[in-house]
Formats: sequence, C-alpha cells, structure tokens
Amino acid sequence: MEFVEIEKLFDNFLLYDINIYHDDKLFKTGKLKMVTVKNHYIKFFIESAGSIKVLELFYPFSFKQTDNKIIFDYKVDTVTRGNKLLNLKIANYKEEISSKFLNSTVTFEIKG
Repeated sequence: MEFVEIEKLFDNFLLYDINIYHDDKLFKTGKLKMVTVKNHYIKFFIESAGSIKVLELFYPFSFKQTDNKIIFDYKVDTVTRGNKLLNLKIANYKEEISSKFLNSTVTFEIKG
C-alpha cells in the first residue's frame, strides 16, 4: 500500500459534507476540502462553521472502502494479526503512545 493510495481514496469525498466517527461516535463534521499525506501523517482540511479545521491522523494500519465510507483501522490486533505475545508487548508500551486513536477505528462517511 502506497501513501498516494490514501489521497486517491478520498477523491470522491472532496467537496462533500462528511461525518467523521471515532469508534462509531460522531467526532467531526464538515465539508472535506483537501487531503494531503506527508511522512506517516494524513491531513484532512475540513470546512466547518465558516473556517477550515485540520485533522491530522497517523497512517492507518489498514483501511476499507465502501461506496460512501472509508474506515481507518488503528487496532493493535490488525498489526499483530492476533499474536498474543505481541499484543502483550504493545500493551506494556501503551502509556508511552499518546494517540487517542490507537486500538480504535476512524470512519469517514459522506452525509446523505
């Protein structure tokens, strides 16, 4: 999977009103203006209430796409493929990892 793939995934979402969910809970809403990828970060430029907000996420461990949804998977199980020893090792470092998205999913959905 290349970084360019993520930008292309969102081509059909640009200029549409979207909802962004963090583990099925509404997190952000607005019009998606632009998506950029740099290093291991993806920046989403979202227009909401007349101003542009930037949402910056780590590159996901995996992702799925449907007609009107893109789901980023940040679950540890996805990386470890269910390896219990690796899951335990990662759990021991969890305090040092500051991302609130670790071990969760982020869903982008076109409204309507």
